[in-house]
Amino acid sequence: MAQSQTRPAVLLALRLRLKSFLLFSAAMPFFAQTVLALPRPLKRVLALLLDAALALSTVWLALYLRFGLEGLAGDAVDKRSYALAVLLALPIFVRLGLYRAIFRYTSAHAVWIISKACLLYGLLYGAALIF
Repeated sequence: MAQSQTRPAVLLALRLRLKSFLLFSAAMPFFAQTVLALPRPLKRVLALLLDAALALSTVWLALYLRFGLEGLAGDAVDKRSYALAVLLALPIFVRLGLYRAIFRYTSAHAVWIISKACLLYGLLYGAALIF
């Protein structure tokens, strides 16, 4: 009897998830078309801003996982670690040409360049924090 009562709840939850997915997927082409219609320099700036935000959020997440919420409010967090993340990541990504072409389709070569850039950034960021 309990199983028959939970089945409608599960079906309702699945229907709600499907509706939200369909609404999101219907809005996605409009968003993609809007972004693709922007001029190339503006798309580059958006990519730079997104990478800066992601660099900051990864530093925050790493510090949160290491020190917890209490450690984020204390002396464990050095504001320079946030600045260092952005000041290292963006020049490396620009130098390796990640913003030279805003692309729709990723080739194996592009994935290799992105991997090299992220590895170089991670090594330099780690070395800067250690020394």
